[in-house]
Amino acid sequence: MSSKQKVRRPRRRAERAGSGSGANRRWWKVGGIGVVVLVVVFVAFALSRSPQASTGTGAQASTGTGAQASTGTAPQASTGPSAAADVVLQDFDGNPVTISSLEGRPLVINFWASWCPACFSEMPSLEKVYQTHRDSVQFLGINLGKDIEAALSVVEQTGVTYPLA
Repeated sequence: MSSKQKVRRPRRRAERAGSGSGANRRWWKVGGIGVVVLVVVFVAFALSRSPQASTGTGAQASTGTGAQASTGTAPQASTGPSAAADVVLQDFDGNPVTISSLEGRPLVINFWASWCPACFSEMPSLEKVYQTHRDSVQFLGINLGKDIEAALSVVEQTGVTYPLA
């Protein structure tokens, strides 16, 4: 080897990847997605726990009557679906709509707003599902926006016919 020839050394991984910034960004994205997934799992777990399991139900919890209070046994966790809280809403004509009035069939609730692009794009798909399953599943779209005119415009543009409040 002559004195003018340079010895080539293998490049390090960071040099090959262009200072590693792309790899770092990828790990940040993966880590961020992982954190979001963990939060969703935690929230789903927390929401799936029945409040009846820790407080008893109805008169038993408030008056101390019933088998749970008299025997001193711990309340049992619910094994079936529990009713949603009865919320009173108004439809677009001003008529009251209660969640309890929709008992008897599964209920799909779509929370939406005129300022939400994702809501706007999903509403036609929900309408198709509603048209296919309207005899076996109930639908209720709940507008979270304050501008009723904008909401009515979205309903007209998307062709939604399922009940809205």
